[in-house]
Amino acid sequence: MKKAVLASAVVSALMSGMVGAAEVYNSEGTSLEVGGRMEIRGDFGGNSDGKKLEGSMDNQSRARLSIKGKTQINDKLAGFGKWEIEHSAKKASGKEETIKQRYMFAGLETDFGAVSFGRKILLA
Repeated sequence: MKKAVLASAVVSALMSGMVGAAEVYNSEGTSLEVGGRMEIRGDFGGNSDGKKLEGSMDNQSRARLSIKGKTQINDKLAGFGKWEIEHSAKKASGKEETIKQRYMFAGLETDFGAVSFGRKILLA
């Protein structure tokens, strides 16, 4: 049984997408990056509460999309922002798929530091 769990962990690690971002625009001090990740995950040994599964897999796969931008306003001031969502797959236990916002903020950056408005949303 331990070999099956180890094999499934290795397969999940290999199939999980890498975190990455591609710069899709960069001109005259303004840049835009789009990134994200996709993870194909499953719990083959049991549910999160420790109960053994009977012939099915609790699907914990998820995908994230992230958009980040920055613009140079003048020599000493820049604006920035980030938005990210997460889509979770429908679970075998019947729990519906979800789309949750993870980040949404914008701010200003100077030589002295940065200040941002918005929030990081913690997922349950």
